[in-house]
Amino acid sequence: MASKLLHGNPAAAGIRLELPRAGKPVFRGPHGPVPYVARWSAEEVQDAPVVETRQGIAYADESSVDRDENGLLWSRVSSRPGVGEPLYRQMHPLRQRRAMRRLLCQICAGPADRNEHGTLWLIQDQRHEWPGWPERAQNTHPPLCLRCARIAVKACPWLKRGYVAVRARSFVSGASGGLFRTGWPRPRPVLADARTLQFGDPRLRWTQADQLVRELVGCTYVDEILAG
Repeated sequence: MASKLLHGNPAAAGIRLELPRAGKPVFRGPHGPVPYVARWSAEEVQDAPVVETRQGIAYADESSVDRDENGLLWSRVSSRPGVGEPLYRQMHPLRQRRAMRRLLCQICAGPADRNEHGTLWLIQDQRHEWPGWPERAQNTHPPLCLRCARIAVKACPWLKRGYVAVRARSFVSGASGGLFRTGWPRPRPVLADARTLQFGDPRLRWTQADQLVRELVGCTYVDEILAG
């Protein structure tokens, strides 16, 4: 449950708290369509003082919109899609979170492609990591619709380093973000590391989340469908 120990009004700081709806126009950049989840240069990380509480970390002016239903404290980033230059290597926390929660295409924000074998995902080829990979892989990149997946494999520089297409069932398993540690005897906690943590890990109370994580199960390779 979201913390209600601290209250404030982030909107007063110029933060757009509403999430963009699916069906918004897809912006175009130098590499083709700009993914819905990509951050733009005009979308700034907001100055949000992090304080230490008995429960972990919080914002000094925290309101209920700063946490999700799992009690995760989320990074504050303004929402100005289409303004400035696309930052392809960075994902906007709220749009990434929305796409992962609702299984929306990471590029067009419409429903991701899905059939009896599961949802369509493009992930970096890391089959050397463990036997049976990508079963139980922890993934922060949202799924795709078939049309956008076919565009992405031709245009996305990140995928040119090697990828696999899989269909899989999935569940939200944790979050990725900045892990803080106590700053005692000083009043402010200290940013110590960037981590991906599973739900149930007590360190999530000390994490400023910027990406949701889904675990993939029942994976089936389907690279051939992208040739159409």
